[in-house]
This record gives sequence, C-alpha cells and structure tokens, in this order.
Amino acid sequence: MRGPRPPRLLDVRRLPVFLAAHDPEAAHLPLEEIARRSHELPADRGAPLAVWDPDPGRRARTVRALRARGYRAAFALHRAPGARREAVSGPARRRLWTANTWLRACWPQIEAGLGARIAAGHARALDLACGTGRDAVWLAERGLHVEAVDRLPDALERAGDLAARCGVTLSLQRRDLERDSALPQGRYDLVTCFCFLHRPLLDAVPAALRPGGFACVRTFDRTERERSGRPRRARLVLEPGELRRR
Repeated sequence: MRGPRPPRLLDVRRLPVFLAAHDPEAAHLPLEEIARRSHELPADRGAPLAVWDPDPGRRARTVRALRARGYRAAFALHRAPGARREAVSGPARRRLWTANTWLRACWPQIEAGLGARIAAGHARALDLACGTGRDAVWLAERGLHVEAVDRLPDALERAGDLAARCGVTLSLQRRDLERDSALPQGRYDLVTCFCFLHRPLLDAVPAALRPGGFACVRTFDRTERERSGRPRRARLVLEPGELRRR
C-alpha cells in the first residue's frame, strides 16, 4: 500500500528575494499573485502543499488563500526548508502545474511519430479552447509551434504570461469556436482539445491534420455526467463510443 504523498514545496516570497536564493525543490508563486495565477497551482486539490515565507503573517495568509481554493492539505512551514540542501539562485526549477494527463499519456506515441518534424523545427500544433495555456506551453517547451485558441481574453492573457515566464512563444487567437468552427486544411501535425465539445469543430479536426498527424482529444462523457452532474447541458457530453466513431 502506498504511503502518504510527500508535500510539494511552495515558496511565496516576492520575486527578487526568491531569485537571490531559494531551495532547489521549491516552486514559486508570490502570495500577491496567487489569485491571478491560480492556474499554476496543482490540478489535484488534494495534493499537500508546504508553504514557505519567513514572515509568519504571509505564510498564514497564503494557507488561508489556498484552502479557500480547495487545497485543504496546504500547511505552513515554521522553519526554512532544505536545511540539508544548498540554496540556488535564479528562476524556480520546479513547478506545480503540468499538462493534461491524457496529453502526457499520449505524448510518447506523438513524439515518436513527429520526432523528425519536431527536430527540424517544422511541427505545428493547434490547441483548441486552450484556456490559460498549460497544454499549449507544455507543447511549445517540447519544440512545437503552437497556435492557442480561446474566446476569453483574460484566459489568453494568462496563457501569454505563462508562456513568457516559461521562455516560449505562443500564437494566441481569440475566437468563439462555437460560432466559427472552420479550421485550415492540412496545416497541423497535432490538434489538441480538452474539456470542450462542439461537434462541428470536432468534425473539422481530421482535415486540419497533415498526413501522419495526431488528434489528442478528451472531454466529458455521459458516464462522467451521471456520476458528477457536470456539465449540466447534455449536448456538452459525448455518448459512449461517439468520439471513436467521429
């Protein structure tokens, strides 16, 4: 039987102080930016988070903010972490967020199929309903040229900010995909779409791929809706076997 998960270390000091010296295992998210950058927190809200700031008031405020967002296992450290590890300077080497689990599971197959195009710098990806950009940034870090599309300007702004912090570039496009579901034909090596369903858009994906390209799609189905009650509208869920047929 597995033991309890070790906590992940979250340093919430202000950026200049963090850059000067920090524990090499620490992720960084300043207290003042948690609300704006909540998409950089773990997707698993049950994940234990150990919060560090030398100011006990800032530690306590951070824990309250995290618990208000559902991170019930967040707790404050009362002494500096990493006493046995040498401090490092510069940007954080760890992060709390990652890409969609289905994308990560499919990535070895995608990488094997697109490896030559990625190495040549020619691989192009389209992330539909990209939200705050975690999947798009993750793909860009792996060498793909990524077009990220969403209808919400604040989501695209956050995606651009995340890309800049991670040292990559995205082509951001604001578009309502339910109103405009047309896709250019034969343009992409990879099309991704998660937690969003518009059937005319889904039908347009195969023709948007280059020969040998991949579509990586995962969204809500009827079984999940019956279990969780989400999403509320039935038209937003897949019927059994529908995605494979399409």
